[in-house]
Amino acid sequence: MPIMNVLPIVARKINQTGIPYVIGGSMAAVINGCTSIQPNDIDVILQNPVDVEKLISAFEGFLGEPQPTENPDMSTWISTKSHRVLTFEDPSNHIWTFARLLIQGVKVEIANIKPAHDIEYVPETGIWENGPAIWPYIKQVTMEDTPIPVLPLEIQLETNLNRGLEDRIASILDVFRRKGYDAELLKFSLSKENHLKMKEILDES
Repeated sequence: MPIMNVLPIVARKINQTGIPYVIGGSMAAVINGCTSIQPNDIDVILQNPVDVEKLISAFEGFLGEPQPTENPDMSTWISTKSHRVLTFEDPSNHIWTFARLLIQGVKVEIANIKPAHDIEYVPETGIWENGPAIWPYIKQVTMEDTPIPVLPLEIQLETNLNRGLEDRIASILDVFRRKGYDAELLKFSLSKENHLKMKEILDES
C-alpha cells in the first residue's frame, strides 16, 4: 500500500524533532497485524497541544497553498503556510489542536486531543485511545530501520468496542489468537464489562 511507504517518511521527520508522538487509529492496527483493515490516513497523536505547531515546522515543504475561505470544510481542510493549525471543540467537548498534511497523496492527521475534564484514569473503566493515559503503554516497532511508536491493540480495543466497529474488533481478536496479547494491559485498558466479554471469546478460541 502507498500509505505504508509514506509512514516511515513521516516517522523519520518526527523522530528528528524529538517531539513525543504515537501512531494511532487504523494505521496502528495495521502495523500491529490487522492486515484486513485498510487505513485511509496516518493518525499522529501528540502528547502536548503546543507540539502540533512545532511539528508542522518540520513539514514546511508539505504545507498547502492558502485557501480562499475563512470557514473551511473540516473534511477537506489542509494545513497551509498561513493557516497551519486548527483549534476547535468537538461534540464531546474535547479540545482539538489539529493539522492535516498531504504527503505523496496520503492524508497525515496530527492532533492533540485534550479531554473535557482532566480526570486521572481508573484501571478497568475503559481507556480512551486518544487520551492522556495511553503514554506509559506505547510500544515500539521498526520499519525501514526507522523506530515508530505505536498504540497497542490492547488499548485500541476499548474504543473500537464502544464504537461498535465489529470488523476491527474481529481483526484485533484474530491477532490476539495468532500472536498472543498482554493480558494485564488488556484488563487495565478495558471496562470490566468489555473485559469479561472479550475474555470469554478468547478463552473459547
